[in-house]
Amino acid sequence: MKKILLGSALSVGCLNFVHADTSVTLYGVLDAGITHQRISGMWDGSPYSSKSTGLLSGGQSGNRWGLKVTESLGNGTAAVVQLESGFELTTGESKQGGRLFGRQATLGLQNKSWGRIDVGRQTNMASKFRSKVLDTMDSSYNQLAVGASFSSMNTVRYDNMVLYQSPNVNGFQAGVGYSFAIDGEQVGSINGEKKDNTALTSGLRNGNGPFEAFITYDQIKLRTQDTTMRAWSLGIEVAPNFRT
Repeated sequence: MKKILLGSALSVGCLNFVHADTSVTLYGVLDAGITHQRISGMWDGSPYSSKSTGLLSGGQSGNRWGLKVTESLGNGTAAVVQLESGFELTTGESKQGGRLFGRQATLGLQNKSWGRIDVGRQTNMASKFRSKVLDTMDSSYNQLAVGASFSSMNTVRYDNMVLYQSPNVNGFQAGVGYSFAIDGEQVGSINGEKKDNTALTSGLRNGNGPFEAFITYDQIKLRTQDTTMRAWSLGIEVAPNFRT
């Protein structure tokens, strides 16, 4: 398969409103281009070929718009809100299963001394901690981003999640979260049988100096299939300083 990106346009916008102890940030990414794709090979024992030229939505980064709100509550504690919506620029359709804020929808509290806690739809710890350790394109260019090879770090999102992240202490940071229902509305138990698919996510990272590393663990329980899926992720980066 050959895919040629003939042209693209990327626009990143950020607008800040600050009043007293409240900060509101409106941001977004618009990404579109023209692509030519040609596929050839064998299909079901017969030669197959196709080609197409047209508009491409999100060739480098997913199209989105979002809102971040920070409200000081005193004593170093702040309420934080983030709503982020993904969409197809070429059609206007919502991404992430048609959700209004499918990329993120969280409400939380943060404090430099004890960390941050968020509730709502958000990414797992592997997606948060991968940073630039494994992602050579900083999670941008879709075909070269880390998610192209490591599915557990491919911006995995869980609904109905409570997530805690510790403060950064000498480069070390930890996080743990639990989703009561990973996709959709919580059902609970029926006749004593749990129906919701749940998830546990955790991670530890160190980003102090030229050495960076993280390790994460995810566990998903699929109640309807009586199956438990587990995934470990480990990333290490060493950036030697050649200056004399």
